[in-house]
Amino acid sequence: MRRRAYGQNFLRSPALVRSLVVTAGVGPTDLVIEPGAGTGVITEALANVAGRVVAIELDPDWFRQLQDKFARVPNVEVRNEDLFAYALPTCSPYRIFGNLPFGQTTNFLRHILDATPQPPIKTDIIVQLEVARKYSAKRTTTLLAASWQPWYEFSLSRVIPAEAFRPVPRVRAGLLSIVKRDDPLVPLAARKSFAAFVSAGFAGPTVWDGLRGRLTANQARQLRRHSSLREDARPTDLASVDWALLFNSSLRFHSG
Repeated sequence: MRRRAYGQNFLRSPALVRSLVVTAGVGPTDLVIEPGAGTGVITEALANVAGRVVAIELDPDWFRQLQDKFARVPNVEVRNEDLFAYALPTCSPYRIFGNLPFGQTTNFLRHILDATPQPPIKTDIIVQLEVARKYSAKRTTTLLAASWQPWYEFSLSRVIPAEAFRPVPRVRAGLLSIVKRDDPLVPLAARKSFAAFVSAGFAGPTVWDGLRGRLTANQARQLRRHSSLREDARPTDLASVDWALLFNSSLRFHSG
């Protein structure tokens, strides 16, 4: 498998893939983008239930195999492109389902959640199990997770054993599901400000230590007075709703 060096492991059971697609809730009206289609086992399962599938594959040999395999499948389009260069839809709702090299997880999530003009309404991506648990944890275990959660809900949909892949990886995997919130916890227009706020909060041993570089002394006093957050609260003690409430409250004292 040529992508072993990049950490990509292919699911070998079509039955398991079909089960994962059912778990993801892919339906007949969905446009699904599949990055890194590879052998086409996921593409086939998606084609059986989705309205339209766009399978993206950079490797020219696999691309040709995919073209041959799906030449007579009318709802599948195969594209020979770099997944980071592919122009995601800007007008039509779409979702993503894929099994990427594990080492590309963070870059890919940044690409679809930060850099696209219209993010997917739902993403289901197979990642290392510990990564899936990190992003879906009730508490914000990382700065990156905290910066996304006001606009997206993360959950671990399925645990996938290592033996389900070829080659067999050293760790288990998980199906990480990311749903775009209908009602964001923070206004989209404040996204950059929120990211800077959370970054400051993560910069110190406690949230308040970190925010000293972001707020004036008066703002910090007012925010502490109106917040239920403990003085010794660490950044990883907060859930996504806590960060959102703290940030939204800070806006009230911005001119204080």
